[in-house]
Amino acid sequence: MAELQNSVDLESLNTYLYKIVYNNVSKILFVLYGKGCIGTKYNLKEFKEFSDLSNFIYENNLYVNRETFIDYKSLESQIKNAKEHLFKLDD
Repeated sequence: MAELQNSVDLESLNTYLYKIVYNNVSKILFVLYGKGCIGTKYNLKEFKEFSDLSNFIYENNLYVNRETFIDYKSLESQIKNAKEHLFKLDD
């Protein structure tokens, strides 16, 4: 069996830190922080900046419900008060 030469570490190529998984009716399923790959049958969007994630949620009218999982612990390890800043509200 031939060894792989010039193998690539895919995780090191992923520079996106913030990930959101949502369905076709705009319900947020997951919001996660960290490098890594996700495979899903749902819509996946990745961002380098927290503000881009927050803007995407607002601009696309995405919503949460009881079943939504948001990893606030990881988010707040990077962004102070992430819970208050993740969702923008109209005045």
